[in-house]
Amino acid sequence: MTESPYKVIDLRKWPRRELFHHFLDYEDPFFNLTGKVDVSRMMAFCRESGNSLFLTYMYLATLTVNEIPAFKLRLLDKHLVEYPVIHSGSTILNPDDTFSFCYFDHEPNLYKFIENGRAAILELRARGGVEPRDGQLDLIHCSTIPWLSFTGLKHARKGDGEDSVPKLAFGRIFEENGKEWMPVSVEVHHALMDGLHVGRFFERFQQKINTL
Repeated sequence: MTESPYKVIDLRKWPRRELFHHFLDYEDPFFNLTGKVDVSRMMAFCRESGNSLFLTYMYLATLTVNEIPAFKLRLLDKHLVEYPVIHSGSTILNPDDTFSFCYFDHEPNLYKFIENGRAAILELRARGGVEPRDGQLDLIHCSTIPWLSFTGLKHARKGDGEDSVPKLAFGRIFEENGKEWMPVSVEVHHALMDGLHVGRFFERFQQKINTL
């Protein structure tokens, strides 16, 4: 995976410039919203097709963030930049109960994404290692936590003033009122976006699940 070229945003013309400067120097400028998503249709789709549930929701999440411009913004060398394409990286559990990071290129076709994703996981398992890509910004960082239906989450961060990559987490699916639900956490930098943009992520993510 190679990092995409980016464009520098002219803050003088950017509508959120005052909010950008307001939140930029906060000691902790990140906020997290957690909600439950109705995954009944996705579960039925994966059962019927035999496709990986994990790679299916990774595909849908990556597709969703690429439709929302705010999720493509990053801080780089004190500039605000926008990447044309966002890829994804996720934690993968190893047989010894440690985890590694695996990376998936954005791919508009679900079945091609799943095929490439399976290959990436097999390659990671054969190679071993953690493989963090701290310098790559055209990503979303994802975690899978299938042991717990969480209602809130806080990610570990280095405290780097330019850390701006969104972090998503997907929890244990549970049944409620005859439907299947999955908790989803979205943590983002407040200088780059607001609750409105995270709300749009949840709305579009749900829509994509419903149309599988």
